[in-house]
Order: sequence, then C-alpha cells, then structure tokens
Amino acid sequence: MIELQSYFRPAEPGQAVRAVPGAGLNVPIWILGSSLFGAQLAAELGLPFAFASHFAPAALDQALAVYRERFRPSEQLERPYAMLGVNVFVAPTDAEARLLFSSVQEAFVNLRTGRPGRLGPPVAGYEETLGPTERAILDSALSCSFVATPLT
Repeated sequence: MIELQSYFRPAEPGQAVRAVPGAGLNVPIWILGSSLFGAQLAAELGLPFAFASHFAPAALDQALAVYRERFRPSEQLERPYAMLGVNVFVAPTDAEARLLFSSVQEAFVNLRTGRPGRLGPPVAGYEETLGPTERAILDSALSCSFVATPLT
C-alpha cells in the first residue's frame, strides 16, 4: 500500500516505476475490505475504509468499530472516514423492488452453490422456490440490503 501511494507523489530521480498519468497527483487511496484485517490496515495507515458488505455482512459492525478505535491520523486523513457498500433496490412499490432484487438473490444462490453465471431477469416469487439452504445463503450474504420504495 505504501508503495502504491508513492506512485502518486512526484517522481524521484531514478524511480523505476512511474505512474503515467498519476505521478504528482496525490490520488486519495482507500482500503476496500470485507474483514477485520482490511479495517485494521486502513486504521493503521490512516486511510479511508470502504466495507464490501456482500462478502462478510456479519463482520460489518465489528470492522467499523475496529477501524474507528484504531485509526491513526495520516498525511491523507485526520480522522476516520468510512463508506459502506450495500445493496439498494428502489422502485415505485415495495413489491416491484422485491421483484428487481430477485435477480441478485438468484445470482448469489447460484454463485454460492457452484453455478455462477450471468445476471438473470427478475423472477416473481423467487424466494418461495427456495429451500432452507438457499434461504440461509441469502439471509447471510444479502443481509445488508435495502429493498423498498423511496418513502419506505
């Protein structure tokens, strides 16, 4: 990470690798993680932290707590700054939002059961076709999802 950051500072004489374009731009670096390690690394380096909730949603609260508790100010950032990657499906009705969400639900079930593929079209009543194993997959992987109308 420190090496990556150096590529966005002004190039030094004899520097073997130069970012083109990029050298001297001081591009802000973020840590994207889905574990406590990512949170700890971002905190230690004083970098912003983005949490990818679909990989380990159960770790979200703990990862943010660790990041905030262990954060050390850096040249880039004075205090903790976090972003959450969550699923958001919004439609004119809750039912339509749930229908749209079914495409992602099916994709996650297929991926986690060894049948990866392209994102399919929405499927009405998809959840009702699932067994307990598939429901458990969705309850875990997609627990950080918001599916509703804008008002809801």
